[in-house]
Amino acid sequence: MPPVLRVIRRMKKCTECQVEKLENEFYLRCGSLLPHCKACHRARNKRYWANRTEKQRQKQREWARANPPKRSKSYYKRRVAYHRRFYAARPFKRLAKAINKKSQFGLISAVELRRIAKKQKCLCALSGRKLTANNISPDHIIPLAKGGNNSAQNIQLVTKEANLAKHILSKEELLSLCRDVVAHLERNIAK
Repeated sequence: MPPVLRVIRRMKKCTECQVEKLENEFYLRCGSLLPHCKACHRARNKRYWANRTEKQRQKQREWARANPPKRSKSYYKRRVAYHRRFYAARPFKRLAKAINKKSQFGLISAVELRRIAKKQKCLCALSGRKLTANNISPDHIIPLAKGGNNSAQNIQLVTKEANLAKHILSKEELLSLCRDVVAHLERNIAK
């Protein structure tokens, strides 16, 4: 039969509240127990930080004023410029994130958007203009409002201006609208 280990629970008196408590109610620091119990320790910390918080904040503010950052303004300008270039170089990642954020109709990846752009030869599917990182916008061929989804077959890349003009129209409806606009403008110019 294996020996039975006896756990001896010792008592210790807290120096702050003067109550005798079990040793496991005291924090252990560097191999020895603190003189005050955990409850008194927490209360002591609360009092300390309530009194010291504003003083420490003031010291921190004074130190920050006395020790301005070592980095120049040009460092921050370079950093901002880097981030702009970095995110401009990843338009498909940005587009995929924007499409998938509101989506309940499936997800599309940046790789699929890149394939679509390559297939379109980086030209707008509606206007034929060159697509850049600044003017690129995804467009649903069959709008989500009319039962479309986020599959690669239902997405085309267009310029932001063309996408604003198309809105929730199908290609045929957009073409009809454009014909009406052109006819109206021709009549007004002729007058």
